[in-house]
Amino acid sequence: MWNEISQMFLIGSLSGIAVLGDVTRKYLPVNLILIFILINMSIILLRIYLWKKFDYM
Repeated sequence: MWNEISQMFLIGSLSGIAVLGDVTRKYLPVNLILIFILINMSIILLRIYLWKKFDYM
């Protein structure tokens, strides 16, 4: 499942959290590692869903 798009989201979400971490912590009182994991797991689950949906076509 790790192709170029997944790697770009991984690096993009990590850099976005690094840059906007302080602003994010003001509005969402959760751990930034948890946000990082949730973003990347949602991308992986979305890819699995779309792969299964369009596999039958």
